[in-house]
Amino acid sequence: MKRKPIDTESASISRLRKIITDRPGLTSMELAQAAAYSYSHVKNALSVLSKAQIALPVPRGIDRCWYLAEQAKPLLEQWDRTRRKRGVVKDKPPTKRDRIHAMSKEPGGVSMAQIMAALDLQLNDGGRHTMMMVRQGRLYRGVRQGARLRWFDRPERAAEWEALPPMEPSEWSEPRRKAWAEAPKRQTREEIRKANRLARLEAQKQRRAEKVQLRAVVTKAKPEFVIKAKPANPAPVEIRTKPSDIRGSVDYSRAKVIVCPAPTHDARYQVAPGAVIQGEFSRQWQQLRGAA
Repeated sequence: MKRKPIDTESASISRLRKIITDRPGLTSMELAQAAAYSYSHVKNALSVLSKAQIALPVPRGIDRCWYLAEQAKPLLEQWDRTRRKRGVVKDKPPTKRDRIHAMSKEPGGVSMAQIMAALDLQLNDGGRHTMMMVRQGRLYRGVRQGARLRWFDRPERAAEWEALPPMEPSEWSEPRRKAWAEAPKRQTREEIRKANRLARLEAQKQRRAEKVQLRAVVTKAKPEFVIKAKPANPAPVEIRTKPSDIRGSVDYSRAKVIVCPAPTHDARYQVAPGAVIQGEFSRQWQQLRGAA
């Protein structure tokens, strides 16, 4: 399906192109204000101009200013040189396809064996890269009798290689390594099951041996009882101050003296000597009888 050509003759695109020609260096917002269009419409129109290589943006701070392509290209080159000089942008390492393209410029081109040895690739990966580069027009194959397939960077060099006489001695006469020579022998399903069963038994034996060794190392030790000393009684309080340590004389005249007489009886079970016992109820009863 063919893509539709970019339409650069619409009224809005022509208007923006004229504004950029008259006033180069405007930002997208300034172009929208000058053309009296919406910002989204201007962005779509500028993308069309950029794809058609009519106008290109040049970074300026956080904005991008629009110039015609012939004016923008030297400005972009200067901007890129400045960034590289400051160390903002570092040269990217060459990709695998870049290295293959560089090898194809050598005299006699490059073979698949050389590509695999230089880039440490498998045959499938090397073939994938070369086929994609052929589609992109970066590699051209050259077939010569008696020689292995070569890849070149230009079709003229590939045609010159094919026009050469047959190679003597032929590269195909050299013994080549067979891909299946180093491959392991294929096993049947029964052999795979037997190998897995033997591996499980070997692992089980190993675990049992480790358990036996662990039992021999670990012994049942008797518990040790540690008798802890009980906390001692607190030390008695000792007053080290002596009467002789008190400075000056002591006045005991204001001291309140309470004299406690010696007990003469046990008040719980005995009556004090000389006491007369007269019950309150009996006294009141006698007074009532005498009044009567």
